Amino acid sequence: GVGSVGTTCGSVGVGSVGTASSSSPTRPNAPFGKRGSSRQTSETRGGETTASSSSGNNTPHGTSTPQNTPANGVDQESGNDEGVLLCPRGLAAIPLLCAAASESRSAYLARLQVTDPNNGWWAKQEPLCLEIDNPLSIPEKTIIALAAYVEQISLVVSNYMGDGHAVSILSPRVLQAFLWPVHNVFLCAWISLILTTTCLGSMVAMCQTLLIGAKRTDAPLGRLFAEEVLPSARAAESLCEEHQVVGVRVAGLALMPLTMLCDVAASASGKVGTLAGSLVFVGLGVCGWWYWLCVLPWLAVCGLCLAVMSGWCFGLIELAGN
Repeated sequence: GVGSVGTTCGSVGVGSVGTASSSSPTRPNAPFGKRGSSRQTSETRGGETTASSSSGNNTPHGTSTPQNTPANGVDQESGNDEGVLLCPRGLAAIPLLCAAASESRSAYLARLQVTDPNNGWWAKQEPLCLEIDNPLSIPEKTIIALAAYVEQISLVVSNYMGDGHAVSILSPRVLQAFLWPVHNVFLCAWISLILTTTCLGSMVAMCQTLLIGAKRTDAPLGRLFAEEVLPSARAAESLCEEHQVVGVRVAGLALMPLTMLCDVAASASGKVGTLAGSLVFVGLGVCGWWYWLCVLPWLAVCGLCLAVMSGWCFGLIELAGN
């Protein structure tokens, strides 16, 4: 997630050796959605990733996921350091969401045991691509709300299952293990939605710049390519890296057309000009409306169904272990 004044932090997993951190103060007069400067560093070894923490976290080591504080903080009006690219808050949060998706089942169950039902991770999240009161943020708020509801069930089940409770035969870990794949699918769906929304927002910003000029929109075409289009392509490519978990790599595979779109537009911009690259990016993006609005949501629903079916396996494994 992203902090209220642009700080992103958290840690995940047992024995994690990598680091991933980003900071993203809000940029004023952004042409579309929430944008801010970000510096990101990531290192992975053996397929394990962790996000370094700089804020207070009372959760025991090895049983926490990257934290996100609400985004209604103070905007910073000061300029940015020269040479530091600005990028949307959503792109800055992708490394941490990938780290959260890499949380193992045992670490996930251990974290739930020490988490208060009123202090769930999903309950702290807010839309990263658009303002909360923007109607276009409904898809992102829907994912967060559904995931928070599933997490709430996993947290309150300890009050009804286990020794000394109404259902003493079954341990609460059985139901929590059943819902663990659903939690991961929601994370992957959120990552896919962030990348898709960022690229669609770039198309809208480019259309505005082409129609009314860069001085009025404060979004030159070259800056949009450098700060949004190219970072989106690199972020989508990073989802398919070897150290990522299966769910994240499947999301990266589903976003392969988006990567190709950004690369083709960037190539046209470098060879012909920024104007031509912008027209290619907007034109091809509009032609692929059916993929962004129909195919990707359908794949998300299929992934959710697959998570429910595979959840029975993890639930049975946990039942046998108990």
